[in-house]
Amino acid sequence: MESKNKSKKNWLGILGCAIVAIIAFFIVLLLLNKAVKKVETVDVVAFSQNVTQKTEINKDNVNSYFSVIKVVKQTKPENTYTSLDEVVADGKIYIDGNYVKNEVLTKEKVVSERKIEDAYTDKVEASFKVAAFDAAVGGTIRAGDRINITVVDNTGIEKYSIDNVYVAATFTSDGTLVKENDTTAIAIGFKIWLNGSELTDFNTNISAGIVKVSKM
Repeated sequence: MESKNKSKKNWLGILGCAIVAIIAFFIVLLLLNKAVKKVETVDVVAFSQNVTQKTEINKDNVNSYFSVIKVVKQTKPENTYTSLDEVVADGKIYIDGNYVKNEVLTKEKVVSERKIEDAYTDKVEASFKVAAFDAAVGGTIRAGDRINITVVDNTGIEKYSIDNVYVAATFTSDGTLVKENDTTAIAIGFKIWLNGSELTDFNTNISAGIVKVSKM
């Protein structure tokens, strides 16, 4: 009789351990399932190659510079893009800085030409050139830069100046367009944006002396 009771107790002990093990298994499974669900991913746009300051991005080349990747939602930076179409939704943009492959693109890392254009109440384009590259920051000015323009007479007295002018394009001495990320070409010709009310004064003065340009 005592042997039977002992055997029964052993069986109940084994059964209890099995039940506890099953319960523990399901608890662990539940916790793992919750943990997996918490790791949510989202789409962001990242650089697909190293990109330098002033690189122009448009609808024709956006696929060359960027790709869509997934990141953990909790680690996503602020102000990201979710698609390549969104990157060029405002038209042409310029990269503001130097960035490396796989770095996430944020809106602070680009300058939108359309948003700059919208700041003008009556935008017009004007062109001019300097006599020599040393009068324009050594020829290093590129599209997307902001410049100050000064006209002085032969004695160095300032006759005209205009500040914070947006550069839409730059050209070499033979009229060749300079790419924004070209670090070797020497730019001495400039296409700029002005408000319509500034144009007459600009055209009157730009050829009245020696033109000097500085970068903001």
